[in-house]
Amino acid sequence: METNKIYLNFSKTIYGLAGYDYGVEVYKKQIEPQMDYCKRTEIVFPESIEIIASSFIQGMFATIIEKVGYKGIKDMKHLEAALEDVSIAG
Repeated sequence: METNKIYLNFSKTIYGLAGYDYGVEVYKKQIEPQMDYCKRTEIVFPESIEIIASSFIQGMFATIIEKVGYKGIKDMKHLEAALEDVSIAG
């Protein structure tokens, strides 16, 4: 299966991502325009991101879940962080 890589961009001064609404905003502005539901998709966070709150992830994936469901996410989505020690905070 072909892979679509989407590289997220944030100010270099931002090291943490939080908030459902901010996740939705990032999806609409950075992911949706590049999204191809027929391909495996890798969403790549920049090195400057050290922590991601679960609320951000929930907002970022809300529209995707509406379109393909949870099974669809397992089948076609992959999250990749540029740093191995990025933490997901709940």
